[in-house]
Amino acid sequence: MANEDMTISESSYVLVVDDDEATRYALPQLIRHHRPMLLVETAGSVEETMQLLAERNVLTIISDVRMPQEDGIRLMRRVREKGYRIPVIVMTADVTDAIEDQSFAAGAYAFLRKPLVAKQFLDALDYAVHYPRTALY
Repeated sequence: MANEDMTISESSYVLVVDDDEATRYALPQLIRHHRPMLLVETAGSVEETMQLLAERNVLTIISDVRMPQEDGIRLMRRVREKGYRIPVIVMTADVTDAIEDQSFAAGAYAFLRKPLVAKQFLDALDYAVHYPRTALY
């Protein structure tokens, strides 16, 4: 299985997945400012994410739920199907009980509402980055 025992290293990435270009710019800036030890990569789609997972040592995925073509829930299912043990933090402005339930059923590590609260986001990121991969799925 890929990414079984991950630790922070010089080549460890946090992957931000969102179809919104502004989010793909702002969220990495926040992470780099507050967690400079983490490298950040971005993707605008599920397909791009799957390609990056094959190329990078990804510690955590942060994904929007609502995206064109495939959404964040489908992304979590594909990550699990490929055998990756990576915590996925999902975020959305379109908050409903159904979306939250679907996200956790698909394997979400955390569910955050947009607009993000920086401290809440950074706390979830810290826990996800250090979460034991063997405890996932």
